[in-house]
Amino acid sequence: MAIEWKYSADGVDWEELAALYRAAPLGDKKPAALERAFGNSLFKCFACEDGRLVGAGRVLADGADCAYLCDVAVLPGHQGTGLGKRIVGHLVEASRGHRKIILYAVPGKEGFYEGFGFLRMTTAMAIFENQQQQLERGYLKKRDDPPPQPADAAFFAALERRRTQALVQRDLATLEALHAPEYQLVTPAGKVHSRESYLGLVRAEPFYAAWEIVGEMSVRLAADTAAIRYEARLEFPSGRPVTCWHTDLYERRPAGWQAVWSQATEIR
Repeated sequence: MAIEWKYSADGVDWEELAALYRAAPLGDKKPAALERAFGNSLFKCFACEDGRLVGAGRVLADGADCAYLCDVAVLPGHQGTGLGKRIVGHLVEASRGHRKIILYAVPGKEGFYEGFGFLRMTTAMAIFENQQQQLERGYLKKRDDPPPQPADAAFFAALERRRTQALVQRDLATLEALHAPEYQLVTPAGKVHSRESYLGLVRAEPFYAAWEIVGEMSVRLAADTAAIRYEARLEFPSGRPVTCWHTDLYERRPAGWQAVWSQATEIR
């Protein structure tokens, strides 16, 4: 199905747009706040397929000096198709003529924007509504941040035990810190959870009764990534046990090491 492009907020279903941001995932943005934000933005872009909103983005600009590109989101089913690249391309072209076009990327996604000519700023600073949360997610860095943590097999074994026990104990502060914004989990049944949906389930009610790491972990290390595989015995509150091979991919972020992917394969 061909993509239909819209560059006006007229007729936008703000509830549908809010659902797109939750699914992307790009946070819980309220419909009324989105209507106000897009209404105050000089440029906006909406991608629709068969009448359904599948992508969006906007630029807050003054018409002369500064254009701020933000809130680019694509439904999971359309990610990886080049749609996000097309949205950014439309917005960058619309912003030409400003002395500067700025943005901040999801940590780990900087390379995507470098393809449009964006370079890293060495002196950019920000004040967020929740500074601590953005520090944990890797968007901010304190001047006195400690040096990177040493990373070896023992370090990741301890880190994974900390993460899994936080899942059992529903320690949400630890879970927020150890899961990257774009984290995804593939369950033994093949269901894909975003960070938001997975932690939302844990937040709502007990999700795991127990999580046991069996035997030694296999760890493969690179400069800023680590892959971990081990046998896990899980027990759910219903009493149902599951034994599976569990694989995690961690990446080093400014805030520390965070899980970006997890996949579980049941052992029958």
